[in-house]
Amino acid sequence: MQFLLILLGLGAAFGMSGGSSSKSSDPSDPTNPDPVDPTQPDPDEPGPEEDGFDIRSYDDGTSVIETLDLTSDIPGERIEGTETDERISGTGAKDIMFGNGGEDRFSGLGGDDIIVLDGSEGYSELWGGHGDDTLISSIPGFGQVHVGGGEGDDRIVLDLTNDSNYDGHHVYTGTGNDTVEFDNIGQLNSPILGRIEDFDITRDMIVLEGQDLDLHDLPEGIDVVEYLDQQWLRLGDQGLYALEGARHAGAETHFSEMPEDLSALPVVDYIDQQNYVPHGTFDEDINVMKNTDDSIAGTDGADWIWDVQKTPDADGLFRAGDGDDVVDAGKGNDTIYGGNGDDHLAGGMDMDEVRGGAGDDTLYGGSEDDQLVGGSGDDLLRGGTGNDTLTGGSGTDTLYGGAGADTYRFDSGDLQVWDDLEGTDAEKYAQLDIIKDFTDGEDVIQFGDGVSVDSFADLDISEVTIDDEAMFSVSLQETGERFLVEMGDDQESDLTDETNFII
Repeated sequence: MQFLLILLGLGAAFGMSGGSSSKSSDPSDPTNPDPVDPTQPDPDEPGPEEDGFDIRSYDDGTSVIETLDLTSDIPGERIEGTETDERISGTGAKDIMFGNGGEDRFSGLGGDDIIVLDGSEGYSELWGGHGDDTLISSIPGFGQVHVGGGEGDDRIVLDLTNDSNYDGHHVYTGTGNDTVEFDNIGQLNSPILGRIEDFDITRDMIVLEGQDLDLHDLPEGIDVVEYLDQQWLRLGDQGLYALEGARHAGAETHFSEMPEDLSALPVVDYIDQQNYVPHGTFDEDINVMKNTDDSIAGTDGADWIWDVQKTPDADGLFRAGDGDDVVDAGKGNDTIYGGNGDDHLAGGMDMDEVRGGAGDDTLYGGSEDDQLVGGSGDDLLRGGTGNDTLTGGSGTDTLYGGAGADTYRFDSGDLQVWDDLEGTDAEKYAQLDIIKDFTDGEDVIQFGDGVSVDSFADLDISEVTIDDEAMFSVSLQETGERFLVEMGDDQESDLTDETNFII
């Protein structure tokens, strides 16, 4: 059985197919029955063009529209919104829903739904829910649209026709093998900025004007570019959509930082499906190697090794060797050894162990709980999502834990002794290890064997300002070793709580 629940604003009226009845009827009163038009088909029977769907159209004034379904084996609804702001939910079956303006929120719930948002002004949302859904969204004027596929193999169509809007689509593909289609790129009349939140190259597809997009062989006018330490898809001169999802410190907070000149953004090779961009590091004679087995070893030169195995249990062992290497481990619980050279190593989708070795390395954990060890040299470590453990090693290291409860570990020989450094205080601070996004009450700092810290009282913690940024200086009293801690965005917390440390 299916129920339709309609919550109306003051003075609201509703009718079928967009009409409002001027005469009320009472089905319990035989003297005042509903009017019957003999020229129209029986309203209880689906018409030849309705394919078993009911049609509901709502006049202006409807504030909330909810369709509740108690069974899933019946035809769904065809629901049409109005020019007002509405919340519209489907059923457990296959629904067809249309938004005709206003700031709308659609929820497909179950079934293989079709949701079309046309002419939206302002903030709107489309959520497919369970099933293989088709979500079609345009944003011709001012506004931003969040589109979520949910579970199932979804098709998300983004119509880029616009006049003056730069707030684009924020897409969450969800689980399943999803397709994101960009249409009408040539109708972009003003810059537009958007994001594909959880794009997975191993199962999802991007389509441009009906053609499947190969991120390693892009058509003319389409590029992958670097912006704010992330990879973005540049669509001609006006469109910019971020690939991947989890934001780290330094990434754009939403859609508020549109670059002035898209053509000035550096073009990069698409390597890894996380927020890691190894731009400006490639040797012209780099060797391209695809891993199709459980292990692979690089050469003595510069190697680009990427995993092409699609199965989630494809656990790999990667030994990059000498040279300035690039490794993308993809899916599976992988182990990566960078070896000598300035390497860029990305764990990918699962629980990975990434070790940089000698050289100034960039390590990215990706999703899940990863272990990152920089080794010797000045390294950059990014944990990504998950509860990661980051160990910089010797040298001047920069550590970003990312989302999750992360552990920052310092072992013997990892930290700089303040009195051994030369230069002004500012020059000395620049030579220290720094934690860039510590979250009070979630992340912890751990001291390993050989570090001269027996209790919290052995630490001197003070607040310092460096380049107009407030952060904490942590000094080991016995040895004079020191490092810096910068709190994550919008935190006003204090590091001087011993629960932030494991000793």
